[in-house]
Amino acid sequence: MKNPELINCINESKFKNLILHVANSNQVPFDMPLIYFLAAFDAAIIEKFEVVAQTNEKMPLFLLPIADPGERKTGTMSVAKAPLIEWVESQNKRESEHIKDKVQLDHLKRKKNQLHNQALKVSSIEAKEIFDEIAEIENDINKSFKKCRIFSNDATPSAEKKILSENDGRICYMETEGTFLSNLMEKGSDPQLYNHAYDGDEYYMDRITGKRSIYLAKPLISLCISAQPQPVLDFVRNKRLSGCGFLGRFIFIRLPRMAGRREISTPPIPQECIDWYRNKIFSLLNIMTQKDDAGKNVPFLLKFDHKAASQRDTFRQKVESELNPGGCLFFGNKWGWGSKLVGKIDRMSALLHCIEHDNPMEHDISEETMCQAIMMADVFTHHAQNIYFLAEHGKHAECARDILNWAFKNGDEFSFSATDAKNASGKYSLKEIRQGIEFLINRGHATINMFYFADQQKLGKKGRNKSDMYALINKNTRIQIDHDF
Repeated sequence: MKNPELINCINESKFKNLILHVANSNQVPFDMPLIYFLAAFDAAIIEKFEVVAQTNEKMPLFLLPIADPGERKTGTMSVAKAPLIEWVESQNKRESEHIKDKVQLDHLKRKKNQLHNQALKVSSIEAKEIFDEIAEIENDINKSFKKCRIFSNDATPSAEKKILSENDGRICYMETEGTFLSNLMEKGSDPQLYNHAYDGDEYYMDRITGKRSIYLAKPLISLCISAQPQPVLDFVRNKRLSGCGFLGRFIFIRLPRMAGRREISTPPIPQECIDWYRNKIFSLLNIMTQKDDAGKNVPFLLKFDHKAASQRDTFRQKVESELNPGGCLFFGNKWGWGSKLVGKIDRMSALLHCIEHDNPMEHDISEETMCQAIMMADVFTHHAQNIYFLAEHGKHAECARDILNWAFKNGDEFSFSATDAKNASGKYSLKEIRQGIEFLINRGHATINMFYFADQQKLGKKGRNKSDMYALINKNTRIQIDHDF
């Protein structure tokens, strides 16, 4: 069955017009630029707004669009990131021109490094005084010039915390490969950092070595990782990540294949679409956050109007009932993903609201915008159900596919036992191999070789019966097991 598409949830607008033109020009699925543009807009407003709900919802989104190789992910994501990169470069150029004495700045940096090395060699009391002095120097450096940054790419587990601490706890990851997922599955990675950064909660990391502890008052991380199917399945199967609530924060979207049916000659993206998108991103990035009495940034609070709030309450009630056993949200780790669905939709409605209005803080979120986000919830749920199901049960199909490919290479008359297949694969247990063979038999791709079985039953034959032997059928046709979703 064809997966539902997000593009059908978006009302006619300049935003939708942009999506359609980019998809047509790049010959990619409509939902690919849609997801990438949502991630880019999220990066632009991540610290500027919050949504007033039962508790204020922060703006970070964890997006995981899944696409096959060769689907032009990089080119499409470059279009989405371009105005943010341009804005960062212009900001850094402008700020660097304000530095009056670069020699003095270099002197401060050298002094900071010297003090840090000195602090590692003295008592804790003396070290505290040195760290206070370092903090004053860092403040002077920041006043001189603080480099603006929005994106990070391919950070190691040890580097990600440092990046956040140097960037006021805010960063966005937009990648077109699964490297980020691989890093998260490494033993040294800390999924709790991302859990905290999804909700903007305080994060502490104390060290037992001489290195400084890390404290992030309000970390915020936005993710858009466009990976291939297999790395995503491995990611969802990771028990360490699934057991801490991390996976439940992701929005999964499986993008359909376009390779093999793309048009060769396509029109460029209209300049008016590019200009609208650039101006919109710049407008959101240039919104100045409010300040409290202590001089700290305070986000603008976005509220639902009366009709939107009513729609939200109805949606919340529906979600609550579907979390029961047998409901459409009772899957994966029982209810972990579904229990966070309302929060995802609150954030999505606020993001659509910011795209719709030039001054989002001057308007309430409308019923129309809320309904678009609620329609998206059905799409998100469908895709999440598929990925969780395949993560739990799809390994049988993967094993069956590998057995099938291996057996075909050995000729038409080839018969094999489960042990033969296990030894040939080198990556599946005997139990998994037997489940894969059972999958092939149930799908009509293999059968028990009855000639071997009959030979075991000869009268007078001594010893234990040999294992069942299997043979493929439909040898003239190379059958592919497609377990993609």
